[in-house]
Amino acid sequence: MARPILATCALLALTLLIQSTSSAQQAHKQFIPSSAAFAILSSPMDAIQQPSMELFPYEVVTTMGQKNLGFDPCKIKHFTVVVDAMDNLDNPPGFGVVIEFADPQKIEDMSEMVLSDFEKSEFKGKVYYQSVYDEEMPGFYQHNETTIIVGLKPFLSKMLNSQGAQSKLLTLVDQHQGDNHLGIYMAMEPVRGLLKENLPPAEQVPPMFRNFLELPDLIDSAVSTANFSGNGKSVMMLNAASAADAKRMQEIMNEGVELGKQMAMMQLQEAMQGEDPDLQESVQRYVTRVAKHMESNYMPVTSEDGKSLVFQTEAGGGGASVATIGILTGMLLPAVQQVREAARRTDSANRLRQFALACHNHESAFREFPKHAIYSEDGMPLLSWRVKILPFIEQNALYEKFHLDEPWDSEHNIKLLDEMPEMYRSPNSMHTNKTIFLALEGEGTFMDGTNGRNRIQDIKDGTSNTVMFVEADENMAVEWTKPADLDFDPENPMRGLGTLRPGGFNAAFCDGSIHFISWDLDPEMFRRMALRNDGEIVDH
Repeated sequence: MARPILATCALLALTLLIQSTSSAQQAHKQFIPSSAAFAILSSPMDAIQQPSMELFPYEVVTTMGQKNLGFDPCKIKHFTVVVDAMDNLDNPPGFGVVIEFADPQKIEDMSEMVLSDFEKSEFKGKVYYQSVYDEEMPGFYQHNETTIIVGLKPFLSKMLNSQGAQSKLLTLVDQHQGDNHLGIYMAMEPVRGLLKENLPPAEQVPPMFRNFLELPDLIDSAVSTANFSGNGKSVMMLNAASAADAKRMQEIMNEGVELGKQMAMMQLQEAMQGEDPDLQESVQRYVTRVAKHMESNYMPVTSEDGKSLVFQTEAGGGGASVATIGILTGMLLPAVQQVREAARRTDSANRLRQFALACHNHESAFREFPKHAIYSEDGMPLLSWRVKILPFIEQNALYEKFHLDEPWDSEHNIKLLDEMPEMYRSPNSMHTNKTIFLALEGEGTFMDGTNGRNRIQDIKDGTSNTVMFVEADENMAVEWTKPADLDFDPENPMRGLGTLRPGGFNAAFCDGSIHFISWDLDPEMFRRMALRNDGEIVDH
């Protein structure tokens, strides 16, 4: 579900996580395998009918959901997230999302934006939609006419075969059902070893923080529940194996609160330097008052058996205020996301502009644009054009480190993979040695993938009409030194494009201009833009 529908998903997430009912915990408990470490169970449709949620913007959620997802999120009866235990940080845990609708919902009725890169197949005798290009992308499984499960096949099999399983996590769900509207559960045992392995050694941690390294051994499980009826009530419990462990947790919490207050005051004093003294003093008084309020209202108490720390708010200061804050936050999130995305889009456009300028400077120096690769004497592609233009983006020192007569993954050159310049990093991507800034590679494109000369006079359709580089989808990223780009398919010219950001993608043209290509563009129009000498000029 990689299509850029972030504003909808942000609001949907608040719908699903802030409101839930206990009936969900029975409805989907059978999908929690014994190996799972974390679960969230909720019932959005029932929850938004609670009196305390009368200001929830269900009209907006319904409209955005139907428009961008192809279904109404407010008609979801039960929504459950299950996350498996982790073996190591290099392998993400298996996870699944169970969505049960009030009315029959077929996967194929979801929006084109959701299913554009998925194809229909079969799993365990039922419909399963899987990604065409990325086998690590979770698929959609039609469990029954009202229930769709999102997940990869291995963990999906676990979920479907888990009925009757027993585990610490399932025990937590059973113990804390009640009348709560939200249930979030975590068992520590399946992840304790991994957490401890990845904590820094004590000698590398400042003395004031070393006590926190004890917490993974002290915490047995964690539960967070909320009830939005009446004045509202929310509870979070950190459970220990013994009263002694719980007491030690309490000591660490108290020390942490005091340390946090001191650090907050220090940062406040630093930030307020140079301000009016009266303003400084009044702000400090206010922060002190807020800190005391939070300390008196939100510090944990010990449970009756002495084995749990309980954080609880109620009587107007709890669930109701949390719900109100959640609603307001949900309404603001799309605007905040749009501002952030606008900044990322501009940042990305500036990087593409620098690549185009570097290619034109290369053309001025060598009377031709860079080819898609640096070639060996016998015509084998060795290193990407991204290496070739390094001297033209103020990276000459890095350029000189390469052995230009060796392939990108030679014993010497492969060591430079992690020295990827910041300019090749997309603000929308998490990759550290791969890039999504690619050329279109194929017959007739700016970089056609051959060792022939790449001259400006070969762009017969005009430089302002021909695409030079694009920002491709995240799953199309390539190692930045590898002589690989985005294979251009005239039959599917926008394959691999348009899911990185909302609305479309940035593209650099051969005249150095940057244009935002909407995903609503007719693919035939983009095909014409991609080809430099097909004689079909496009007015864009």
